[in-house]
Amino acid sequence: MYALLAYMGRLSLHNALPPFRNSVEEAFACGANMVEALIESFDVIHANSKKTRVGISNYCGVFVPEDPQNETHQASVKLATQALNYQILDRIKDKMDYCGIDYYSKVVMRENFGVAREVVYPEGLRTIVNDFYKKYGKPVAVVENGFPTRDHDEKIKFMLEHLKALHDAITLDKVEVFAYNWWCTLHSYEWGYDYKPFFALVDVEGEEKEVRGYTDLVGSLKRKITPAGEFYGKICKDNGFSQKDYQKYHAMKKPFKMWQVYE
Repeated sequence: MYALLAYMGRLSLHNALPPFRNSVEEAFACGANMVEALIESFDVIHANSKKTRVGISNYCGVFVPEDPQNETHQASVKLATQALNYQILDRIKDKMDYCGIDYYSKVVMRENFGVAREVVYPEGLRTIVNDFYKKYGKPVAVVENGFPTRDHDEKIKFMLEHLKALHDAITLDKVEVFAYNWWCTLHSYEWGYDYKPFFALVDVEGEEKEVRGYTDLVGSLKRKITPAGEFYGKICKDNGFSQKDYQKYHAMKKPFKMWQVYE
C-alpha cells in the first residue's frame, strides 16, 4: 500500500505520500525492494527463533470493474488484483508461515488503474481468506479490518458483519484463520489525512493544531474507551459474539459510506 500511495498517488482516491511520484515502474521497484527485505527478515528471525511464526500484513481488496463490458476497466481489475493481492505474496510464499491480510472494502476500478469508489462489502472478507488459503496453503491472520466513523453502532455493525463472514469461512469453508484485529486501537494519524478519520476503539482527547508546519493532536491526550471498544473487548473475552447481537446490528440501517470522512 505504501508503494501505491507514494509512487502512484495520482491514481488513487487518497492523498499521495512522499516522495509524491506517479510512476508504475518506481512503484514496482519499491515493491521489489520490500520483498528482498521481507525474505532476509524471515531468515534472520528463524535463525534466532524456530518457533516464531513470521508473516506480513498485506493490503488486499475485492476488485471489480465499474463497467463489466469495458475492457480497460477489466484490465485495471486484473492489474490491481495481481499488484496488490498477489505480487508480494507470490514472491515470498516460501518465506512466510502465514498470510496476513488487511481488508476494508470492495474497490470499483475504471481505466488506467483508476479507482471509481470503494464499497463496504463484508462478504469480500470471506472471499479473500478463502482465496489466500487455497492459493498459498498457509493459515490466515486478518491483521487489519476497520471502518472510519464516530457512529459507534455503525462501527459495531461493520465489525459484526465482517466477523460473521469470517466465521462462515472458518466453519463452512474450513479455512484456517487464527487471528482477527480491528484497525485500530488508539485514535491515530491517518496517512495524508491528519486525525479526521476515526477508526479507533479508544478515543484520545485533543484538537488538531499546526505545529512546526505539521498538523498534530494537542491537549490533555486522555484516553477513553468507546462503546465500540467495549463491545470488541467482550468479543475477545468470549471468543465470539451472540446471534442476538448479530441480528440486532444486522437489522440496523446504516449508510456505510466508506470514505465519508475524507470528502
